[in-house]
Amino acid sequence: MGADEGERGVWRRAGENSALDLTAPAEPGLYEMRYTLDAGNRTLASAPIEIVEASVSVSGPETLRQGETLRITWSETIHPRDIIAIVPMDADEGVRGNRRRVGNSGTEMTFDAPEETGVYEARYILDAGDTLLDSHVFEVLDEHAALNDGVEITAPGTASPGESVTISWTGGSDSSDRRITLARSDQPIFSWIEAKRIEDESETSFTLPDDTGFYEFRYLDVSEQEVLSRTPIEVR
Repeated sequence: MGADEGERGVWRRAGENSALDLTAPAEPGLYEMRYTLDAGNRTLASAPIEIVEASVSVSGPETLRQGETLRITWSETIHPRDIIAIVPMDADEGVRGNRRRVGNSGTEMTFDAPEETGVYEARYILDAGDTLLDSHVFEVLDEHAALNDGVEITAPGTASPGESVTISWTGGSDSSDRRITLARSDQPIFSWIEAKRIEDESETSFTLPDDTGFYEFRYLDVSEQEVLSRTPIEVR
């Protein structure tokens, strides 16, 4: 608002059109839309417009393992050319790392988790001005690390093929369908080798598979479709 005559800022040729789309400036404030003659840069008409601050919230998991799928969501898309960027925690503003345009197809996208363990951010960055609107902090753990969200499972770290092992847990949920499962480490969350329904007990036993490899015990809230704990065990 009040810019000198001839200053153009964000602009497009009118062509044969009587309406155009422009990307709003990244900074909030009072602006003018001007119709300017190409000959002499003379303003024929103008209209004021106020740009308000854009607001977006980003969410995702707090922890995940190396090699897992990272699912990031955001509250709304400001512009389809905006970016979701995965960067190390406290990376300089402007660093984009692993990034993708948000597009027009929704408010969710997936990435492969970073290969290195550590703390990262998922950032929503405006295409206009490279402005950071919001970020979500998450930690990438070792591919065989335990994951706990309200439940902690205690189990041996290693055992022999076919061995019977006892596991216990603390915490839990009030769901009507809770289960402790034994699954391969790469098996989908709600599939398993063996599952046991939980009532009031806090301990149970499983007979391990005959095949060596990495497995895990999971505490599942089936009613709410949530996994509350994952603890690895190596059969060797």
